[in-house]
Amino acid sequence: MNLSAAHPTNELSRFLDWPGGKGDLAPLTGPAQEGEVNFSTDLEGVVARLALSSEIANQAFRAAKATSSVLIIGEQGTGKQVLAEAVHRVSVRRNAPFIVFDASAEVDRADVELFGGQVEGGAEGSGRLEAADGGTVCIKHLCDLPRTAQARLSQFLEKGTVAGWSDGTARPLNVRVTATSRCELEPLVEAKSFREDLYYLLSVVVIHVPPLRERLGRIPAMVERLLEELCRIHHLPLVVPDQELLHWLKLYNWPGNFRQLRTCLETMVIMARGRELTLADLPSGMMAPAAAGVR
Repeated sequence: MNLSAAHPTNELSRFLDWPGGKGDLAPLTGPAQEGEVNFSTDLEGVVARLALSSEIANQAFRAAKATSSVLIIGEQGTGKQVLAEAVHRVSVRRNAPFIVFDASAEVDRADVELFGGQVEGGAEGSGRLEAADGGTVCIKHLCDLPRTAQARLSQFLEKGTVAGWSDGTARPLNVRVTATSRCELEPLVEAKSFREDLYYLLSVVVIHVPPLRERLGRIPAMVERLLEELCRIHHLPLVVPDQELLHWLKLYNWPGNFRQLRTCLETMVIMARGRELTLADLPSGMMAPAAAGVR
């Protein structure tokens, strides 16, 4: 399947209507060859793995065809960064870098990390934006970005240049900016903790990824695909859940969202005592349905 060409949106939606067919289950690991799409981050594959709705799939597909900023909002663990990278991987920038900056992990050095500046030893170092020239920078946990970095990012999005740290010379960069946020930004704008101009510059395309508890009906599709993927990654025989376990997985409220589901299944795949998974294979700590939030 060659995804370098544009796909009609109905080709994405064919992955969504389970059990009506999941499309070609391409390998989900291994580096992509030049000019090819790595299916671990391919848009169709990600849509299928996260069991996203056709509406979200269409939004992501249209965002991939454009060059504007994209803002992806959702709870922790819903797959926001995975979706952001998938959009990049099928865009015209797919052969250029995709670089992630975690605003929550580098609050004190946000300016230097993004825009460049003095590094250890006194030399000037380039920032993530310059490193991603021609490609995409994804700002993770956007709501934690300091105000000073917000101001400089607004200037970059408006002018397309960054100032050299030593001489202030403006350097043009061709970088698409995407961002993910675990919280809605409008209240932060109203509270004056997030710049209004930056919000509008980044929110050209806004994609909301719902928590897993709001799409429990898609759990069987996700479990099927994830088990195939995880067994392949770990070179283990394919395992399947029995009906009692599948019912339990559909009722659990998954506070950690997709990330928690994947970790749970990976543990069961590695520790499986047979080819069929049961409630006895659940990781410790997930054996008390009432306490764990099962309705």
